[in-house]
Amino acid sequence: MSTRPCFGPFGASGLSQVLATKDFGEWETTTARTLGHHRSRLLEPQTCFQARYRLGRADALGVLHIQGSGRLELQRTKTQGGVLWLPLYGFSQERINGNLLLAEPGMALLLRPGDELVGVSSHELEGVSVLLPEALVPGTGASLLHRGLRAREVIVQAMALAEATALGQLGLVHGALALVEALRSWQQEQGEPEAGGRERPSAARGRALVNEAILWMVAHLGEPFTVKELARSLSISVRALQYAFQQELGHPPLAEARRLRLRMLRRRLLEPDDLHLSIGMLMADYGLLGGGSTARDYRRFCGELPRQTRHRVMERLAVRTERHATMRLREAPDGIGPDDTVADSLTVI
Repeated sequence: MSTRPCFGPFGASGLSQVLATKDFGEWETTTARTLGHHRSRLLEPQTCFQARYRLGRADALGVLHIQGSGRLELQRTKTQGGVLWLPLYGFSQERINGNLLLAEPGMALLLRPGDELVGVSSHELEGVSVLLPEALVPGTGASLLHRGLRAREVIVQAMALAEATALGQLGLVHGALALVEALRSWQQEQGEPEAGGRERPSAARGRALVNEAILWMVAHLGEPFTVKELARSLSISVRALQYAFQQELGHPPLAEARRLRLRMLRRRLLEPDDLHLSIGMLMADYGLLGGGSTARDYRRFCGELPRQTRHRVMERLAVRTERHATMRLREAPDGIGPDDTVADSLTVI
């Protein structure tokens, strides 16, 4: 299977292997059995596909560690239970009930019974799905969890439970209860005005401050800046800025700036008009060092190296050019080709 080691403790003995395959059909069958009705296809059949599932239990909750390679187009309907998906390496981009969402490491995606999902995955992907009985699935609220104290608490408790399950630690029933309580608190914050469900003024101010800071950073990604300069531009103290980011996103402002820079780098690498620019030049455009550390961070968030992203764009451009040339020879109008897929409408980064 994949030569890249499992993230953190997820190679430990507390999880039992239920799938290790290079057969796409076997993967589909196992996925349908563990995660619900599933219809998928490989976006790049010529590349190596492999997948490994390792499963454990924590009281009424299941913990499924997923690791694999091969870009997929996913279409599925969850028929029973719920899934809390926590990407550890690579991303998944999903349209859930019509809403386009991007799940990156450090975030969580909640799939409820009956959710219609269409999505694409990065080439390399690793993460944990916490399998929730239907009675424990929050009925209201967003699908993407990554902002706010209560959403961060759900992610922290889910990761703590998954790691403890992988390590075979005692007290898993308490960890499961802590996650369920975190989900209930988060749901209360999302949609129930009673019992303190309204957002506190201080939390609302912090969220607005983070939003304003992110807008400023997006406009200045190509420039070097410090936290002090960012705080000065917003007329607040460095301490207040750092506190707001920690409360809202769980990491400091410059960590968010690096994530934004990596996302913009991917967009530029996916742009055919930028093929004449070297990868190092594009990195420099967004204040990223052209070296191993940037490539490693890019691989963790995007599930492939920068050169792999560029290579795929070059291959697709060559295929389209050949197809259009063939169609012109036949004097036929352009039509929908084999690469005009659901994935094309989803891949925005």
